[in-house]
Amino acid sequence: MSPESILRESKFFASVQQSDELRTVPAYDPGNGVLFRPYIIGDPSLPLLPWLLTPFIAIDDEVTNLGEKEFNAQHSRGMALHSTAFARLRARWQLLRMKWRDDEVEFLPFVTVMACVLHNFLINAKEPFPEECQELGASQQREQFPVYKGVVDERARWIRDKLAHHLGRACFGRMVGKSSA
Repeated sequence: MSPESILRESKFFASVQQSDELRTVPAYDPGNGVLFRPYIIGDPSLPLLPWLLTPFIAIDDEVTNLGEKEFNAQHSRGMALHSTAFARLRARWQLLRMKWRDDEVEFLPFVTVMACVLHNFLINAKEPFPEECQELGASQQREQFPVYKGVVDERARWIRDKLAHHLGRACFGRMVGKSSA
């Protein structure tokens, strides 16, 4: 199945689509007249949705707008943190790396949550991360999926554009501040 199909068939997707939970959380006001609600970052193989922001797709391997570049840079950092966290989780809990049988797959979300809880407990208890797990976590590569080519949600495009504009202005301000120092 494609990542988009997996997403659209998940209980998580149905829950977010049917719920106002993300829209009722207080919005962040950066002071430019645009309020930003919480969102989730996603891989370019997923659809751009008001609550699921994906990176700008480069044309001829180049994103020209400073805001789009900064958005993609921040998005990439977030995705790297996500990949590292799940690689470490899979490395520590080998159970998450195995292929699950069809009759067991319904338990996977619960096992994953429990693995996260135990993993965080061990971190808080200052339990050292085993060296073999570090090597396993570092060696895992993310699978690359084709870029999503479906219909783009215009509200989501507007949100991503406004966020990119805000990040571009902040980046430009930092660049100007450095050059005048």
